[in-house]
Amino acid sequence: MDTAADPRPGDEDFDGFRMRLPEDCVEYMLFIIGDKTSSSIPSLETVRKAADQKLDELAKDYIWQREPFKLETKVQKGLGLPYLHGTTHYGDNVEDEWLVVYILRELTRSFPNLWVRISDSDGEFLLIEAAKVTPKWLSPENDTNRVWIHDGKLLIIPLSSAPGSQSTPPATASKPLSLPEAINTLRTSPPTSLIHSPLIEAEAFYRLEKYPSQITASLHYARVTIPRKLAYILHARPKSVAPATEAFYTRDPRALKPLLAPTPPSSSSSPLTFPPTDLVTISVRFTKVLYAQLKSQHFPPPPVWLSLFRSAEAAAAATGSGQENADPHAEAEAGKELAASNSA
Repeated sequence: MDTAADPRPGDEDFDGFRMRLPEDCVEYMLFIIGDKTSSSIPSLETVRKAADQKLDELAKDYIWQREPFKLETKVQKGLGLPYLHGTTHYGDNVEDEWLVVYILRELTRSFPNLWVRISDSDGEFLLIEAAKVTPKWLSPENDTNRVWIHDGKLLIIPLSSAPGSQSTPPATASKPLSLPEAINTLRTSPPTSLIHSPLIEAEAFYRLEKYPSQITASLHYARVTIPRKLAYILHARPKSVAPATEAFYTRDPRALKPLLAPTPPSSSSSPLTFPPTDLVTISVRFTKVLYAQLKSQHFPPPPVWLSLFRSAEAAAAATGSGQENADPHAEAEAGKELAASNSA
């Protein structure tokens, strides 16, 4: 429980980023640290534009589960410098989170003065990936704000009593590190004073080995039979398949009310946006997780669709997939992808 003595937003020592993130959400902060008088120091806007360009190069057609990678400039009182900040809610698709890590790691290789901190609702998830090889003195009680990505490397701010060492320090030195303290350490200490363990780095970045090819490998194509108007929307805005699938996957009875009327709504009420008429079959691009979400659902046909489901088009309309894509095991693989994402 908060007390009157606890720092609050606006207080100089308030560290907002120590607050717990929502589930399935990743947060990232990008800092430019160096001599401001140097002409080689990039601006935050330069880094932001480079990040947008990198995103366009790597994942222009990528379908984000809930929120895309994005950056905005922020200023936090007591921190002493502005920075770039972003959060991405990745939902069931943990690959979104690792794509963010990959983009940010690649970005640090382009800017020698760029330092990136990234965490999620579980905390320092990069250290969680490397849990088997992290030093004993590094624990969830003291690892906050100690893990940074710089020049493509994973660096760890050591405890004050053990700079550059992985030996076990006294318990009195094992304390959380605030974000202002971490920034001050990066400003005043050379990168060589930080811990760079190739073993920890390899474990933490293990999932990045399959990138950038994983970006394409995560996609799934299926032929769907849908109303022509909806087909036009998916053609014009192919990424809209993600919120549409999420809305269906997380639906409640109220959302289905317009579909469950025994007859089509009368002219005095709101008509169905996409009535089951003028159907066309098209190829739709999903991610494997989105497709698995659809395939995992048992959805009896609403009354207004019953006549269609008695026709030869029933199979295609039932899941929106009359034919699978080129992979004959697509459905099984999609199911494994969803299960893996949920367990990650």
